[in-house]
Amino acid sequence: MNVQKHTFSFDLEGMEVEEVVRSVFHTVLLHRCYAKISVKEGGNTWTVGAAGLTDEDCESIEVTYTRVSCDEVVNKVNQPIQAFVKQLRSGQSSERGTGSVALEFHEQKRAKWGVFASDPVPWEIWIVHVNLTSFDTETARSAHRDKLTQAVTDAIFYINDTMVNPDTYKPKLARTGDFDQILDMQCPLLTPHHFRVHYSTCNDDPVQATMGGAVKKILKDTLAL
Repeated sequence: MNVQKHTFSFDLEGMEVEEVVRSVFHTVLLHRCYAKISVKEGGNTWTVGAAGLTDEDCESIEVTYTRVSCDEVVNKVNQPIQAFVKQLRSGQSSERGTGSVALEFHEQKRAKWGVFASDPVPWEIWIVHVNLTSFDTETARSAHRDKLTQAVTDAIFYINDTMVNPDTYKPKLARTGDFDQILDMQCPLLTPHHFRVHYSTCNDDPVQATMGGAVKKILKDTLAL
């Protein structure tokens, strides 16, 4: 399976990283979550409930993005982003750190006896590459944030345009018996595609042990840019 890869690169001050990455990843997830899907007894029919949405205002830049209203999904994204920011800003050269964080969507392929294989198969990866920077004057910082606001807005528009493009790949929900290979059916309020967040920085081992092979190579190549 060919993995669809989308990469954004930003020069950011430390305090901006979390908000910028959240705005990108939550916009992506908005399109990769369904309202709660319930498979009826017998497995031949299914129903879709209603999904809640929340508008989120960024504090460091003038950007508002929409995310799903589901604590389980939000925390699954935000917690590794916070860990990424902490790792990125650690070390003696934290003001000039670099790193990449990836939102991976994958399928859980079945191995023998119907058990899921240990290494999921990615089909889409969204990467945010960050170069930490700093500014000596408020004039320079203000000019930077004006440009950053436009860059993040452009990224959000790109995501939305990509998601409505009929050529953008997404696994088909053909049989209810295969739903759990494609979707997280355990989430209580929504039904998202299976996803996970990875990160790598100049301050740690460039390849995390928990990453699949495809993501390892992509993040390693991104950090080498």
